[in-house]
Amino acid sequence: MKYFYAYATTEAECEAIHTMVSNSDLNIQEAFIYIDNNRYDAWGQLFSKLEVKDELYVYKLSSIAEDGNTLFVHLTHLKDKAVTIKLLDDSDLNTEQMLNLIGFVRDTQRKQIYDKQMEGIQRALEKKRKGEGDYGRPKITLPADFEANIKRIMRKEMKHEDYREKLGFKRSTYFKFVKDLKDSWKQQELERSLRKDGKD
Repeated sequence: MKYFYAYATTEAECEAIHTMVSNSDLNIQEAFIYIDNNRYDAWGQLFSKLEVKDELYVYKLSSIAEDGNTLFVHLTHLKDKAVTIKLLDDSDLNTEQMLNLIGFVRDTQRKQIYDKQMEGIQRALEKKRKGEGDYGRPKITLPADFEANIKRIMRKEMKHEDYREKLGFKRSTYFKFVKDLKDSWKQQELERSLRKDGKD
């Protein structure tokens, strides 16, 4: 059985392809002409009807799918059903060779992406080794008056929650800094006490 399929991106393109097929010498029945427009509904209907040794005519190879990955999948399904793919000039397309070519291109693209990722990682590691660049979570810089404002809070001149919201800190982050500050005060007090005891 003869079928025709094309994937188009505009209504005008669909109409142009349909007219071209209808006016060709292939004598493909109207019911066996399937053209998709930005979706694959027609492809699903066509594939459910295709049988072993059927012939599928296409306008050009790229009209089977919108992208390389979908093209690879469609060609694989056609190969599994032993469907012969032909161009409108009645010349055959070698499905096996096309799959090998697409597979090679996909593998090459994946390798190029992997190589670029590895190059980026190596550059980042080299910067880290040299002490350059920022890594992990972005560093938070405390305002110069942070300690003074915490002291104001302790004197009940302002509230923690109001100050935290003003800084835009998460609660856990904010109170970690508050704890660190209070710990530093305790350490300073301890050192002063030790120095005082040493003088006595």
